[in-house]
Amino acid sequence: APACIAEYVSATIDGQPVTAQVFDAKSKGYTLAEWYNYRQSSAEPLDYSAATAEHLETADTAVYAFVRGTDGLGLAVIFDKPSDNSGGRATIDGTCEGPSCDSLVYIIADDGHEGPAAIDINTGSSFSGSWRWWPCCTDGYMLGHFGGCQTMNMQLRN
Repeated sequence: APACIAEYVSATIDGQPVTAQVFDAKSKGYTLAEWYNYRQSSAEPLDYSAATAEHLETADTAVYAFVRGTDGLGLAVIFDKPSDNSGGRATIDGTCEGPSCDSLVYIIADDGHEGPAAIDINTGSSFSGSWRWWPCCTDGYMLGHFGGCQTMNMQLRN
């Protein structure tokens, strides 16, 4: 079995192999949810949106970020940037193989109130989700807690 390298994660996204550096939220004292920083009050600026510590939100883009928080390793997927005059829809199907895959949890749900936003995490380590967002906001999720070596495969369908 290949050795795990704690600072990097390998995944396949849309059929292309990706090796990504893991964002270190742990050294700043953030949990995975605190790093994602979902704003769920219309009284806050950038309401109903992610406001990540590194400001990864990007217009008309799906951002995939592996993050190590005080509570473990997670995968964030963030669609779009708030207040950029564009909304959208996305569907992701994925699989995960490895020791912690069948105990994955949905740490952040960004935004359940905006439309068909749901993720189904099944035993057997497959997951899928559909999202719809408006020009005001981001959409997306944080999956976790990964442990040991995993193989991730994700396909963005639209």
